[in-house]
Formats: sequence, structure tokens, C-alpha cells
Amino acid sequence: MSFNLKLLNLFFGMCTGTTGLPPDLHRLGYIPETVETTFSNSEDRNVAPDLIIASAQAHHTVCFEWKSGANTEADQLQRYSRVVPNDLVAKAFVHVNKCATHDIAIIGKDEHRGTIPIGVRDGGYAFPVMVTTATGMETILNAYTHVPTDGVFRPLNVNWDTVPTSFFPLDADSELWEFAEHAIPHVLEQMIKGAPRIRMDDLAKSMIPLYDRMRPDYKGQLKQKIQQVMDHASRAQFSTYLQRSPRAVAGVMQTPTWDVIDNPLVGMADKRQKAWKAMQKKHESLINYFKNPQRQEVLEMDEGEAVR
Repeated sequence: MSFNLKLLNLFFGMCTGTTGLPPDLHRLGYIPETVETTFSNSEDRNVAPDLIIASAQAHHTVCFEWKSGANTEADQLQRYSRVVPNDLVAKAFVHVNKCATHDIAIIGKDEHRGTIPIGVRDGGYAFPVMVTTATGMETILNAYTHVPTDGVFRPLNVNWDTVPTSFFPLDADSELWEFAEHAIPHVLEQMIKGAPRIRMDDLAKSMIPLYDRMRPDYKGQLKQKIQQVMDHASRAQFSTYLQRSPRAVAGVMQTPTWDVIDNPLVGMADKRQKAWKAMQKKHESLINYFKNPQRQEVLEMDEGEAVR
């Protein structure tokens, strides 16, 4: 699992009070507000935190920026330093009751603890800087302005092996087989309900938490991978049941769409039934296809012409 996904799942889990994770953020009333969302600062320059959490109880917001590499970027830090509470309320859509105070927090890896703080220190910024360790996370520079929140990370003890993965199973760096693993169960659930078509936007929302509040370019990266999976599924393993909508190919639909052309699952919630087992085998075949490094891709053009 990527550095990004580990941190997203950790914070989602802590904010929701997941058993086995430190309960302090949940007790302080923090909830995830946005993931990968761009908004402009007081100088009308964009920032794009990896995650924003906020608490009406603490009247406090934290914008997290995590770095898997060794350094921070001077321009990015400067832009973050010009974020004011009104930016969070009017542009990031965090409730005003949660923005009396706020922090920009940087999280890096323990192996880079010597270099990650340099840009923050040299710029004279008060941003808390933390690093992940083998046993959790610790603050290595500065402090949160909200004292109880600061105490959460001094240190934060976490068993990384038990951090749940279900809150945020995918990101833009996930492999296609991982997208296939998560997309098809959502498709099958829609088929049980008798859905006549599967829309990209609906599928993405069901797979990715806070999808609607992500920045457009990041959503585009996710949608590209979902479409690759769904287009192949509709041409191969699931061709009996799904096809790319001709209206979508022609541009009539506002989002890529796949029509359900045969549905043996309507009203069939019992996964022990023969039709379900057949679908599960096709799902496994789809995952294995994308796991195969020697696979031959088939690309479908907008005009409906397939090319190799």
C-alpha cells in the first residue's frame, strides 16, 4: 500500500473511532472534510492538501500535506502560509464553526527526518512537521495551535499492520488489478437492484470516499483507470452482460456509461447461487488479466473502432 493510502486510511480510521486505532481524534470531534481538493489562498494562489480534517468541538481545522520524498517545496510552503480561515470556509467549504484556528501539517517518512523540516524551518513557518515511524508517528518540529490536538502526536502509537484498508482502498497510483478488484462488486450490486446501466460517476462515487470533493485533475486520473477496467470487462469477461453505451461513445452521455444487456442477478442477494458463482469466476479472471504483465491491451476508440 502506498504512503498516501496508509495515511488516508489511518486518519479516516482515527476520525471514525475504529477499534484498534488511537481514539483521540475521534474524541476531539474531527471528521474528514476533503481529500485531494484544490482551493485558493488569500493571494488567490492554489493549494491542494492531501487531506483536510476539522472539528466543531475543537473549532480547529488541519490541512495535511504529506511527502514521500526527502524535501518540501519552497513555493508550496509559501502558498500554504497564506491560507486564512476565510479561505477554508468560502473556498474549501469547511464550516465556520470548525475554523477558529487552523494548522498546515507536513508528514514525511522517518528516513527523511533530517531533510523534511529544512524548508519549514528556513521559511520561518510554524507548520507542525511529523514523520511516520515503525511504531506510529511523531512531531519533530513546531506544534499544533490547538493544544489537545498537538498532544495526539507526541507520539502517536500505531501498529501499521493493523491499520484498516477499507476506508480508502484506492488512489491514483493503485494498479489496474486493484481497480478491477473493487469496481466489479459495485457493478454486481447495481445489477442485483436491476440497474439498466452503470454510470462512471456513480461507480467512482461508490468506490472512492469524498470523490465529489476531489480536484478535477485527480478525479480524471481515477476515472481513467476505472474506464480502462470497465471497457475491458465489457469487451471480454463480462461481454455477455455489459456493453459500452453507444450513446456514451457518441458523446450523448455526460459520463462514460455501460449498458446492462443481460442480467441474471436481479433480486438475487444469495451469493451461493450458480449465477453469482459464475460472476465471481469472471471477476477473478478479470483481476488476473490485469495482474499479468504480459497482457496485450486492446484500446477502444471513441468511434467504436478497436485497435491493438
